[in-house]
Amino acid sequence: MGGGVSEIEFQTPLRRPRGRPSREEQARIRAWIVDCAWQEFVDRGYGQATTQRIAERAGVSIATYYKHFPDKTQIFVEAMQKSNEAMLASLVTAPEGKHLEGALQAFSEAFVEQFNQTRYAECARLIYAEAARFPELVVQFERLVRPWMEVLAKIIGQERPDWSESLCMDMAGAFLDMIGGRMHRDSMLAIEPPAPGHRDEILRISVAIFARGMARDAS
Repeated sequence: MGGGVSEIEFQTPLRRPRGRPSREEQARIRAWIVDCAWQEFVDRGYGQATTQRIAERAGVSIATYYKHFPDKTQIFVEAMQKSNEAMLASLVTAPEGKHLEGALQAFSEAFVEQFNQTRYAECARLIYAEAARFPELVVQFERLVRPWMEVLAKIIGQERPDWSESLCMDMAGAFLDMIGGRMHRDSMLAIEPPAPGHRDEILRISVAIFARGMARDAS
C-alpha cells in the first residue's frame, strides 16, 4: 500500500477547538492512542511497532504521544490492562454458595466467554511471540493475570482450608493451565476453536478431574 501508515485506516476523533485540552479531552486522546497502539501491535508485533508509527496512526504528534507515554512498554501494558478489565468484571468475585465443581464451572465459563470476546487472545499471542526478545512483557502479563489467580485461589481455599495460600495459588495456576492451555495453543496457531458444545464438554470434564483430584488428596 503506497504511503499508508498501516493496513487499517482510522478516522481520528481528535478534532477539537484550539487551546489547552480539558481533562476529559486529555483522557479521550490517551484512550484513542492506546487503541491505535494496540492495533499497531496486532498488525506488526511489539518489536516492529514504533512510537512514530503509533503517533501517525493516532493522528497525533510525537510530542503529544510522549506527553502521555514515556515509552512503548507502558502503552502496551495499558492496552493489556484495558482488555483485562473486561475479563475481571466477570471474574472479580468467587461465586458464593456453590460447591467446588459448581464454582469452578462458573469461573471456567466466564473465563472462556471473555477470552473469546476481548483482546485477551490477541494479547496472549503477542506475549508468546515476543517473550524471548522482550521478557519485561511477560512480567507485566503475569501481574495482569494475578487477579484471576486470586479468585481461583479463593474458590480452592474455601474447599481446602488446610492448604496454604501459596499452595492454593499454585493450584489455581494449574487449573488455569487446564482450561486455558488449549485456547492459548489454538490462538497461537490460528486454529479454529472447538464448537461450543464440544468446548463445554471439555470444560466440564476438566472441572470434574480437578475437583476429584482435590477430594482424593483430602481423603
